[in-house]
Amino acid sequence: MVSEAKTMTLSAANVLRRLDRLMAEMSAVREELAHLEVGRPLSAQAVEWVQKVNTAINDPTLNPEEREAVVEAVPSPLRHVVAAECYRTNDNVTFGWAATIAGIFTWEVPDLLRAFGVEPDETPLTTEEMSEQVALIRQHRHEYSRWHRHDSTRH
Repeated sequence: MVSEAKTMTLSAANVLRRLDRLMAEMSAVREELAHLEVGRPLSAQAVEWVQKVNTAINDPTLNPEEREAVVEAVPSPLRHVVAAECYRTNDNVTFGWAATIAGIFTWEVPDLLRAFGVEPDETPLTTEEMSEQVALIRQHRHEYSRWHRHDSTRH
């Protein structure tokens, strides 16, 4: 019985060592990929939108609705690249802003940023950003359940 427990411990230790090596290798591959993707130049249109959005976010004379109007005007195909580039170039762009620009949930931002070779700052969300995300989830859940109920009454 002692031998079996020792074997299990050794097996678990071996698995954990392998897992550590795999994680280190994955990290190296991510770093390599980030360098490849960062090397891609932005289109002139993306650069123009990054400048517009960064200017709007940094302009203290604009009210929140005016900032949001600029963000909402970003063409759909450019939203992800503009969000990643704004996050990379503007210290005022938080995960919340990046999510708004990209049209995604805040918790999806780190993956989006990494896809564009930008290493996310893993700071927690502000209270306001968290409240906004919870409200969005509730809204989507309510809309889905309403649609689902309406759709199921048709059959």
